Amino acid sequence: MMKTFWSVLAKVLFVVALIQAWFLYDFFNKNQTLLADNVNLEQQLLTANESLVAANKKIEILEKNSIDSVLKETNKAVVEGWETLLDAVEGELEKAKKSIGSTIEDLRPEEESTPSDSLTIPKEENVEQSPKVIEGERT
Repeated sequence: MMKTFWSVLAKVLFVVALIQAWFLYDFFNKNQTLLADNVNLEQQLLTANESLVAANKKIEILEKNSIDSVLKETNKAVVEGWETLLDAVEGELEKAKKSIGSTIEDLRPEEESTPSDSLTIPKEENVEQSPKVIEGERT
């Protein structure tokens, strides 16, 4: 009976060893398949990232060339031009104001001038009046 026990135990251990070997083989095959799939997915990810970068560059180019962008740039240029023009006009007005102020001061050297005086035109007291029209017959 002892011999049969050892023989049954040997057969059971052999079956367990076969099952264990099959599990290891199956695990190895699945692991290899998963590794290959992982490499494939990494390559797809790299390709997708490159496509995404290229698409983002195209989007930037299209945004720069879009109507809204062109209008914004045009409006910016117009506003800057108007600001430059207004600054130039303001400078010329300041020069004219100073020139008028010095001319008025030259006309009235005896009076002290104030900033409000430089904006008004002086009244002259000795203004010649036009002769009165004489009515009557002409000969």
